[in-house]
Formats: sequence, structure tokens, C-alpha cells
Amino acid sequence: MADEIEYIAYPKIKHVKLFLDRVKYRNKHFHRDIELGFLMKGKGVFETGEGNFELQPGDAILLRSNESHSISGDGDGMLCLFIQLSTHFLRDYVPSLRNEDFETCLLSRYFDAESLKNLLKTALFCVKSYIVGEPQFEFDVLSGLSAIAAELLRKVPHHSVSEGAIRRQRQNAERMNRIIASIDEHYLGAARLEDIAEKEGITATHLSHVFSSTMGMSFQDYLSFRRLEEAVRLIGQGNMTLLEISFAAGFSDQKYMTKMFRKRFGCSPKEFAANPRLYVPAPKGKSPLEHIYGDDEALDAIASFECALTCAPVRV
Repeated sequence: MADEIEYIAYPKIKHVKLFLDRVKYRNKHFHRDIELGFLMKGKGVFETGEGNFELQPGDAILLRSNESHSISGDGDGMLCLFIQLSTHFLRDYVPSLRNEDFETCLLSRYFDAESLKNLLKTALFCVKSYIVGEPQFEFDVLSGLSAIAAELLRKVPHHSVSEGAIRRQRQNAERMNRIIASIDEHYLGAARLEDIAEKEGITATHLSHVFSSTMGMSFQDYLSFRRLEEAVRLIGQGNMTLLEISFAAGFSDQKYMTKMFRKRFGCSPKEFAANPRLYVPAPKGKSPLEHIYGDDEALDAIASFECALTCAPVRV
């Protein structure tokens, strides 16, 4: 993936984006948007700076703004309905809430089973309206999201953040953007912590602390995972030997690349290449192990899920 700081566009409605995403693995990233994820199929783990959150179908997770997180799905991946809200969503519509910051949590901690099921139904209504886009669909989407936001504000812990803290968050995000951009530029060769720290005018120790506290992993681990992603991409092309791939992806040798594959996927690069389930092409996604659904595919998945939802209780 090119950027680990994700800048989110809003193609249909100001401050709002909704989509379905089947994720086998989404690497460590963060964005300024508040994110809600409803698990529709499969199971998996969101790894965040607040801890690891295991999700089963029907579960939902709330990720606060600037929360660094990665996503790992079992089997063929987990299918999630995602709602991304710009921090300006609250600021523009309810100015008194302009600096509110939520707790990252599983919603089942604060919602009973019936309330969570109703929240899920509202989210499904919103994403269907968003995808179909009938005349004045914006009102349907915004009314549903406003109801969800009101419920979150009533039940999920949140607090007001000072303007100074917001400026510091913005400055930290800008610095991380430069650091990540430097890694992306040099990860196939020599990407040294000391060189990047010198460019930022800070010590290597300070940069290491900032990176770890923001990304939830060390600079070296992130660099290795970045190279691992490139190796996954090259394996998918099927026209290079593993030795060639290890050097092309920036690893010092094939042995270290194999170590990283076993750490991330529990298998060797050779086993990974031989198992198509571990390599899922995703032309619309952000990595080879993520697939963002197109409109027709998303509507079919929602219809199937809603049918199952009426036949069985949602697990929370």
C-alpha cells in the first residue's frame, strides 16, 4: 500500500463514506475519521493501540479518530460494513460537539443485543441508500447516520479535546505522513531511522518513540511488513523466483523474508504462493488481501445478510 496514513475522500456525501470490504489482512494504518465497522460474515481481529478486539458476525467496533489499527480476518477474510465519518461531521452539524473524542471499543460493551441489532439495521439502511443513490438519498443516509451518532453519544464514553491537543494531533499526523512517505520511497533499499530523524530535526530515539506510539509497532517491524507487502505483490505476478523476490522487495536475504512470512501468515513463501486462498486479488482494494465490494456485489451481500438476520439472532 502506498500510504499508511489514509486520507479519505467523500465521493457522494460531505464528511461521509460507506462501503463493504472483505479483509484477509489490512496493514497498520490510521486516519482522522471516526470509523464504525459492522462484521457481517467471518471473524477476525482489529489490532489497535487500545488493545486487540476479536469480532464475530453481528459484532461492531468503533475506532476513534487517529486510532492506529490493522485488521486480520480468518479463512477467506471477514466481510465488514464500514462507516467512515469525518471529524467535521459532528463539528458542522452540532458545533457544541466539535472537539468530542470517542473511546475505541466493541459496541457490545455499551449496547444490549436488541439495541445493537437495531443499530446494525440502521447501518444497512444507510449503506443501501448510499449505494442505490435514488433522488434525495442524502437525506435518508444523513438521517440514519444522525440516529447512529446520537446513540453513540448517549452510550459510548467520550470527552472534549482541547484546541491545543487537536493542533498537536494534526502536527503529529503531518510528521508521520512525512516519515511514512520517506519509508515508502526507500523501503526497497536502505531506509534508516537515523536518516529520517535527521531530516525531521529530532533524535532517532524520539522518532522511534513517536513512531511506536502512533503505529503500535516499531520502525523496523513496520519496514519489514512494508517489504512483506511488496513480496506478496511480486509473488502474485508469478514470474520471479523467491530469491529474486526477496532482494526486489528489499529484504537482506531470502531467509529473513521467510521469517517474516511465517510471522505474518504462519507459512513459508512457497506455501503462500501455492495457496490461492492466501492471495486474493483486489483491484478495487488497498492491498492484495483486501477487496472493496462494487455496488452490485455489495447489494447482493446485504440482501443475503438481511435474510439471515431475520432468521437468527445477532450474536453480541
